[in-house]
Amino acid sequence: MIKVSGVSKKFKRYTSVGQVIKEVLHPGRKQYHQEFWALNNVDLEIKRGESIGIVGRNGSGKSTLLQ
Repeated sequence: MIKVSGVSKKFKRYTSVGQVIKEVLHPGRKQYHQEFWALNNVDLEIKRGESIGIVGRNGSGKSTLLQ
């Protein structure tokens, strides 16, 4: 059995390299990123012998879940 309970993963999303540099050079000031939740409180249970398919748009967290 594979069981996943309450799994969440958040990334920082920047629109340019300049925003990354500003945030690194000035920590604690304005945040130049947007938060992106690839996974948010995911629960999943797969029993022995079951097969599943994980379907979703690009960037929706499929690979992140499998990691």
